[in-house]
Amino acid sequence: MKRFFSLFLALFFSLSVFSGCGGSAAPETESALPDSAAVSASPIPADAYYDGYSFTVLAAGGGSENDFDHQSGKTPALSEALYRRNRAAEDALGILIKTKESFGYLSPAARGTGYDALVKSYYARSYDYDLAAIGAYDAAVLACCGLLSDLKTLPGLDLSREWWDASAVKDLSLRESVFFTSGDLLLSQAERTACVLSYDGFLTDEEINGLYASVLSGRFTWDRFAETAREVFSRSDPAADLRAAIASSGSLSAALCGAGVRIARTDGEGLFTLSLDASARRVFTACASVLLDPGFCYMPQRETNAVGAWEAERDNAFSAGKALFCLTSLAAVPGLRERGVSFSVLPYPTAEEGRLCESGVDPRTAQMICAPFFLENAKRTGVVTEAFAYLTREEVQTPLAQRYSGAGKGKRETQDEILSLLFDRHGYDFGELFGFGDYAYAIAALTDPEGWDAMVEAGRETAQKQIEPINAKLAELYRGVR
Repeated sequence: MKRFFSLFLALFFSLSVFSGCGGSAAPETESALPDSAAVSASPIPADAYYDGYSFTVLAAGGGSENDFDHQSGKTPALSEALYRRNRAAEDALGILIKTKESFGYLSPAARGTGYDALVKSYYARSYDYDLAAIGAYDAAVLACCGLLSDLKTLPGLDLSREWWDASAVKDLSLRESVFFTSGDLLLSQAERTACVLSYDGFLTDEEINGLYASVLSGRFTWDRFAETAREVFSRSDPAADLRAAIASSGSLSAALCGAGVRIARTDGEGLFTLSLDASARRVFTACASVLLDPGFCYMPQRETNAVGAWEAERDNAFSAGKALFCLTSLAAVPGLRERGVSFSVLPYPTAEEGRLCESGVDPRTAQMICAPFFLENAKRTGVVTEAFAYLTREEVQTPLAQRYSGAGKGKRETQDEILSLLFDRHGYDFGELFGFGDYAYAIAALTDPEGWDAMVEAGRETAQKQIEPINAKLAELYRGVR
């Protein structure tokens, strides 16, 4: 799937030249795509065999699953694929996979069980864990405190390979170090990936194929999305109580993240700085013109004051044909397929042509891969982790695509390429993970497209006060002080 996707895009972009725009928060234009046309050889060294070693993985976080447990998985097909993946790793490397898990629903900026377990292990200077899959906020705090290993220094681990998320590596780097990241080996990320669903019963084949083509050519912008939706909407029966789009308040944050906006980035010194500048405002204006138009987009979470059932209401309304498009996550896909709804899966639009969307992930439930600071054998951890990621792509990609593929008019091959794009490119924002300035909540609460500047200014002082102690910790980390 990924190889076909890369060949298709390489052909397209070889015929196009895009220029980037300045500014620290400007949406970055795609200037190069990874060359993965050749079949990737196994990264598992021939001499890597660990004689029955118990490789222990800490699995923690909010609402996630333990993908390293043989019995994990949401469907029989995925369970079987995970079983094959884990057994293949054990057989190839001579290890026994052991997991310790602790899950719970967390709010952003609230330390969880993953943080507690790794801090305890660090100060005990113990080798309790070889690898960890923990909540994103926990991983961010541990990274800034210098309590994790730099993944880029682990022998046998190559974060440039296609089974690792290049967007995550870019977003989560601290100077030249990557202390936590995402990739194929975390299936939980797929479920939480933001996406747009099109109700194919209202769209012609030409319109559906046009949307697919615009996505794969980097031309799926908010303007194009709105133009298509309004054209289809104009043909509907005024008495049908139909909406052009249905979404949640979190859709705005996901849209900004997918279009490259970050609340905070690191500067040349590797320190955090706010990045909600004029470029971010332009992106917001493009998104808000669609999502904050009540005549176009229905948000049941706001309009009905629903507390616990708004997600179900959103997806139920879409399945009943009450909206042309639904801005949701891939978690909604299996249920809609079971109901017999004809729909296609798309990424979020972008603010300008030439950029491929980076899918947002809910920071409350996102899980990240990291390695404890103290490792009994750094090379073993690197080799086994790389094997997990590689074998996931080999064993799990097909049932994963089957689970989240749409059930609409579009060609299955094209839908697979859309899913590949969604799976392989997740955007992450340290500013959202740390809750700088409460901007994540403020963005979700915006109802007026003109409210951006006031929101940014209102959170600036608080954000700066939050950034200062974290930057002080980072400065110590860069000096080798822990």
